[in-house]
Amino acid sequence: MRLIELVERYAREPQHRSGTDAEKRTRDWLVSELEARSLATSLAGFEFSRFDADWSLSLDDRFVEALPLFYCAEGEFDLAGAGLYRLQPDHWNEASTLARIEAMVETERRRGGAGLALATESADGRVSAINVASDYHPDFPILLFGVRDWEEAAAVGGSLRARRQTSASASIVARGADSPQLVLVTSYTGWFGCAAERGAGLAILLGLVSRLADRIGLAVVVTSGHEHHHLGGTAVRAQESFAAGIPVLHLGSCIASTEGSCRVTHNLAADEPASWFSGQRFELRRLPLGASPVEWAGEAADWIDGQRPVLSLSGIDQHFHTPADTADKLDPAELETTLAACERAAMAIFAAGTDTITRQS
Repeated sequence: MRLIELVERYAREPQHRSGTDAEKRTRDWLVSELEARSLATSLAGFEFSRFDADWSLSLDDRFVEALPLFYCAEGEFDLAGAGLYRLQPDHWNEASTLARIEAMVETERRRGGAGLALATESADGRVSAINVASDYHPDFPILLFGVRDWEEAAAVGGSLRARRQTSASASIVARGADSPQLVLVTSYTGWFGCAAERGAGLAILLGLVSRLADRIGLAVVVTSGHEHHHLGGTAVRAQESFAAGIPVLHLGSCIASTEGSCRVTHNLAADEPASWFSGQRFELRRLPLGASPVEWAGEAADWIDGQRPVLSLSGIDQHFHTPADTADKLDPAELETTLAACERAAMAIFAAGTDTITRQS
């Protein structure tokens, strides 16, 4: 099966939120794909508080595409007269984005407002979702919509009905017959169709397993809970162990998007594994072994412990976190090119053996 077909299969679900039926169907499919490649699979399960909601948003009586800021508030809310603001999300720095939202909340509380309607400024103008931890709770109703629907001084209407309930999810751990010599890491949950954000990384991971499983010992970790600050990565660390010297290749978001940027971050002693990623869209970043996890993007941060060699790809494109992140936006040839580069990088990491880590602090 071609990589683009794997992405299309993944993106068949219209959303990939953790703890949903769609997430379970996706997990079952991924387990079957990994087992078809002769890996033994297990699940690292966890419980979390899931945010369930019904909502609507209108501007001057015209209903617009919208999404709640998850975990914003519980209960039933009439959003007539809610405050109208614009927001440029910084998806590289979610804490900064949430701090700006919290400042808007305080402004609206002082005004006596009924809630917030935030026009998210994305490249394609569609509503842009924002990752939040499952214990996030500003206790104020907040709906996001796309800047393409922005109208200055529009009359806001709509509603939000939301509650939390205990839910379950699981990350996938898969291993070959031989002891692991390389760990491949990605995630399978997120917002909307997630074709470029998650689907490309999943397709390339499956391609790597097919190409590498009979050459080196592989372990694979595919996590749930990404959109709620890596809940599934926490579950894997609590339930599974991997020797400190085993290197990690992390396949993060938007790694095969031609119209976007991708950070190639590593703490390896040599630049050779990262050098396979050339071109204007790649930014090579070499960090020392003692660098903080906050300097790493996505699930790569979960593996930073001052000992482990890690090479991580993680990017953003113009459809990131929006409903426009669909499989038809990806270039099939670029998927194959990125797979070839990842294969070369993986073999270079493996060949370097115990000398892969940057030794300076």
